[in-house]
Amino acid sequence: MSKVSARTSVVAICLVAILLVVLLASSAWAAPAAGQLGIGAAISGNTIQVSGTSISGVVQDYLGNALNNSTVTVRLNAADPNFDGVTAANNVVGSGSTNSSGNYSVSVTGFTGKGGFGTGLPIGSIVEVTAVGGTDSAHTSYTFQPITQYGTYDRAVATVSFENFFDPSNGAAGDYSLPRDTGGQPPTPVNPLLPANAIPTITSLSPNSGVAGGGTSVTVTGTHFSGADVPTLSFGGSSPTAGSVSDTSLTFTTPAHAAGAVDLRVTTWAGQSDIVNGDVFTYSGGTTPTISSITPSSGPAAGSQSVTIAGTNLSGATVTFGGTAATGVTATATSITCTTPAHAAGAVNVVVTATGGSATSTNGYTYIAAPTISSITPSSGPLAGGQSVTIAGTNLSGATVTFGGTAATGVTASATQITCTTPAKSAGAVNVVVTTSGGSATSTNGYTYIAAPTISSITP
Repeated sequence: MSKVSARTSVVAICLVAILLVVLLASSAWAAPAAGQLGIGAAISGNTIQVSGTSISGVVQDYLGNALNNSTVTVRLNAADPNFDGVTAANNVVGSGSTNSSGNYSVSVTGFTGKGGFGTGLPIGSIVEVTAVGGTDSAHTSYTFQPITQYGTYDRAVATVSFENFFDPSNGAAGDYSLPRDTGGQPPTPVNPLLPANAIPTITSLSPNSGVAGGGTSVTVTGTHFSGADVPTLSFGGSSPTAGSVSDTSLTFTTPAHAAGAVDLRVTTWAGQSDIVNGDVFTYSGGTTPTISSITPSSGPAAGSQSVTIAGTNLSGATVTFGGTAATGVTATATSITCTTPAHAAGAVNVVVTATGGSATSTNGYTYIAAPTISSITPSSGPLAGGQSVTIAGTNLSGATVTFGGTAATGVTASATQITCTTPAKSAGAVNVVVTTSGGSATSTNGYTYIAAPTISSITP
């Protein structure tokens, strides 16, 4: 082959190679049209759309609540193989803030062409969106950490999923899903918009002491108790269930525990509360009390009935009847005397609480409504007594009757009527008193004793 033809062949091969490179480049990539910025990333699971000269999206907190007044800043960086957008070109091209729904739309300004492609971006250029601050209706007291998202421009990919981009649960850095390999790894992931001060704290327990038998209802005061899930409690080796949870308060019921002090720890998604003086609950010692009898087991709704409760481990006890505290309580290890409080008619639980816990006698005492008297028939009779009398009224079952302080005989009583026989009395009006377990009813001067007539003379 001649030198000329050899040179011609080399030139032809070079031209073909150059043409192939041009063809491949044109088929694999086309510069974006003027004014188009390419494709962005996402914040908190929502796509950042880069369209024309505006970038829009939504910012949420870790629970998916929209963040209002969150400041959004957009930067466009030149191709950055090290993915360190913060130190690259750092072109701030727009900023704005979210509305009450967490939405933002940033108009991009001041961006000049890079790489000779007009006002568009070359493949591999980085879009950086940073959200700072903001508030949501559920956690206004939280301070949200800034979060920065990165996306690389690739005309073949429409969006970048945030969950696959910055979710630390995905594992190693290589798990990040990017639309294009930029030749490096993205920055170390952070938890998106996680409140910086969200770890729960305990201020106080009320009450902060109770019996070893458990059952004490405790209100916990502090901060940051609420979140995506109900907080878990650690309490002296047990895990009681939290109830009535708000951001600053929760309740729980103490389990049984040996005498001594224990700490309460509250754990949420953000972490566990520290041990502090305010989280201490003290169990008192003692053996659980028992109730064997209550005498009498019924009394007036007005209260003031003296009652004796027998049982064991009763020293230092308090007593309630239907949830109301008894008065005049005197307790030994085996016996309690006390005075009943007033209560509506009906059976109630009697609860004895001592150092070792509580004992309950279900429906152990019955409150009985006081009797009433509506009529006495007849309302008068002989001094010698022996008069059959009918008394009408209410709550008369089991009643006894006195006339002027002397007991009637032959008493038969139902709920609404009594029949009895009057005792002998001096002439005059007397009180009639009806007494039941529910109390007494008095008919003042309700019955009159009338002296028998006498004849002194007959004339003529």
